[in-house]
Amino acid sequence: MDVCSMIVIDRWINRYRSKIISTELKRIGKMPKLEFSLLGPFLNCTASFNQDEHCGIDVDATCGMSRSSEIALSKALVEFVERMAVREHVGAKGMGNKTSDGFAAYPRILSLNFKKNARENALNEAIERYSWMRWWQDSKIGFRIFEAPDSISSDLQRNSFVQSDCMIERIFVVEPHIEGAKGSLKILIAKLAGRGYVTGGAFHQSHQIVMDRALGELMRHYIGYVQLLRVNREVKNLDWYNGRLEYFASGEGNFLVENRLSIGSPAEIVLPPRYFDKEINHRLSDSVYVHRCLFENQQEFLDHRKDIFCL
Repeated sequence: MDVCSMIVIDRWINRYRSKIISTELKRIGKMPKLEFSLLGPFLNCTASFNQDEHCGIDVDATCGMSRSSEIALSKALVEFVERMAVREHVGAKGMGNKTSDGFAAYPRILSLNFKKNARENALNEAIERYSWMRWWQDSKIGFRIFEAPDSISSDLQRNSFVQSDCMIERIFVVEPHIEGAKGSLKILIAKLAGRGYVTGGAFHQSHQIVMDRALGELMRHYIGYVQLLRVNREVKNLDWYNGRLEYFASGEGNFLVENRLSIGSPAEIVLPPRYFDKEINHRLSDSVYVHRCLFENQQEFLDHRKDIFCL
């Protein structure tokens, strides 16, 4: 089968998955509002149950990013179902920390490997969040730092938010050392002219996938900050997520970032044993498989302190 035929089939499969999942969400009265936007080379689909206008980034919204609108929509809906599963189980005995850390979902529809795919994604997210937090909090953890490839800047320039009055001076990549990791954590950091820093990160076995995902997160955070700048400070009512974004992007947290980047060490992150590694049953389990992986004593990646350079 040629590449073009595979792309057509993949788009059809994801269109069908979205149709089934949408039907199930409507049945239980949980169909979200959907919006598409362009983030560089990616189409971004946002699914949100929040009908109010939001300043900056809506932390309750879920996003699907892809170069295909069908895949972006499917991803956004699957993540929306995953978020529902998180709310069903958060705080339950034996579940570990009370966040979405280490959760991942994959559609059962027209998929033979949904369990394997969901578990791999859950483990990758657990590694990403555990390792990013450890790198930020422990100056003994070593890392590699290098300039982002030219393709990153080219992709950024394809977005209208970036093209108009772009504040990004340079983008570099931080890759913390993780012992025995089958993959890499890439943290893209953009320096904003006269201001601070925005980030986007991911962990994956594929270099292309990890860079695409990290770039998508970086663009999402940059655009979120641009939107915050357009809002009168007197009428801002920032939640903790946007407060953290503004703290680092504005430059208020520059000392913390630059101090961490100035400290080098050969030490590696050692991943602890897994505390949780199980399927999560939820209301739409027949359509979407959800899995969670979590390490022992894993701290909350998205706690409410603003001086943690993790988003």
